[in-house]
Amino acid sequence: MPRMTTHAMDRWMWLAVAAVLCASARADRVWLDDGSHLVGKIEKVHGDKLTIETAFAGTLEIDREHVKAFATDEPVAAQLVGGDRVVGAVSFDPGAGHTVHDEVSGDRAISVADVTSLWQPGGDSPEAAAAKAKLEEARPKWAIRLEGGLTGEEGNTRRLNVNGRVKAKMTTNKHRLLLHAMGRFAQEEGIDTAQEIIGGAGWEMDLNRRPFWFANIELENDRFEDLELRTTGTAGMGYFLIRDPGHELKLRAGGGFQRDRFRDGSTQCEVVAEGGIDYFKEIAEWLRVTHESTYYPSLEDVGDYRIVMENAAEIPLGKKKAWKIKLGVRNQYVARPQPDVKRLDTYYFLNLAWDIE
Repeated sequence: MPRMTTHAMDRWMWLAVAAVLCASARADRVWLDDGSHLVGKIEKVHGDKLTIETAFAGTLEIDREHVKAFATDEPVAAQLVGGDRVVGAVSFDPGAGHTVHDEVSGDRAISVADVTSLWQPGGDSPEAAAAKAKLEEARPKWAIRLEGGLTGEEGNTRRLNVNGRVKAKMTTNKHRLLLHAMGRFAQEEGIDTAQEIIGGAGWEMDLNRRPFWFANIELENDRFEDLELRTTGTAGMGYFLIRDPGHELKLRAGGGFQRDRFRDGSTQCEVVAEGGIDYFKEIAEWLRVTHESTYYPSLEDVGDYRIVMENAAEIPLGKKKAWKIKLGVRNQYVARPQPDVKRLDTYYFLNLAWDIE
């Protein structure tokens, strides 16, 4: 293999330097009022910001009041004061100022103040992109969860436990609607020991990032509490103490009514208050914990109250996380139940959940 001469090495070195300088020369430039300048690719000008992608510091947003001048190597689209749109490279000369080299209308002198917005050709203007993003944010998004579990035992004792749930959640930028239904059935030695069905709907509307209004209605049938139908409707205000991606804690407080119709034909109606806590945290990619608790005291007699609480842990199956294992416990405590009915009703569950989005 022939050796490269010193002259040839020098030539290749200068060619490499020239290539680097040419690449640098092709970059867009932004001159600032403090005398410094940035080199990169101008992505857009929108509102009072200029966005530039740099090789050394990533994407930067610069206040337009600090931008003295700018130039682009490739054509850009620009909206000018007065409504005109131009497409072309922008050059800058300290003596002549800015010039847009429009292929249709020819060269045109402009200033930084003349540019109301700027973007890459072929894409949406910043105003159109912002409008689309706002529309997309307001568009309802639905998510559905199907969940169920089955346990059984044969031998000295025969047991069967079945439970299932379905949840449908609709969210927009300000509203959340949750529809839910669940059922639980248990049998021991061929004798029914649990038969419960619960369904309802909840709605929340944000006032801003933390406070929100809510309204809930829930229907419950529980054969072993002698409950033919319990109807609970409440409304009030809530507040997010924590509202971060993967971590939320919110409180609820309000009031409403509760009407119980029992299997013997009797009914009981009362005005109730509501206090609640909802919490979840993504502890790791493989573990999510949740807590929900609601307290319903009677306003006529605070000693007559009901507490519903559920704690659970979820473990995703696979990278897509659509399937999950959910392990938890649900408690319902009634301070003054019907005769021969226990105050505390607890059941444990190990379910398979499927999230559809």
